[in-house]
Amino acid sequence: MFCGACAIRVSPSPVQVDGIVETRPQSRILPLKTSGDRWRKIEVSIAKENVQSLRKYESTFFVNLTDCASKDLGTQELYINGVSIAQLSSLGHVDFDTFYAALRDPVKGYVYLKESIYANEPRICALFDGGSMTGAKVWSSQFQIK
Repeated sequence: MFCGACAIRVSPSPVQVDGIVETRPQSRILPLKTSGDRWRKIEVSIAKENVQSLRKYESTFFVNLTDCASKDLGTQELYINGVSIAQLSSLGHVDFDTFYAALRDPVKGYVYLKESIYANEPRICALFDGGSMTGAKVWSSQFQIK
């Protein structure tokens, strides 16, 4: 099914900056740990139906971070119950149905940002981004983390 006109609108609910952690869940796009890295855990809630849509269209899904202007601070993943959104399409139907049934609405997701970046940047914003090979595009508004 080609879905060139499909937009998966993902609107984050309030963002909460949590504490510093020594590790983050396994990433599909980044190495697990580089020497000395610590991570700031940031809670971002999204609607439960967004998780279903991302799975349905087998979408990639990333969190692009900036200084709220033009400086790129990197790309991270959003994790729900320790599972990257990028991994949802690889879960079997039964596994996904079990995973999805256990979610509450809104779904609490977590982004992990290197603590050194968090400490050194006065402002940090994020934007959800991604899409699928069928033409579906993830769309969100920029939201402020710090």
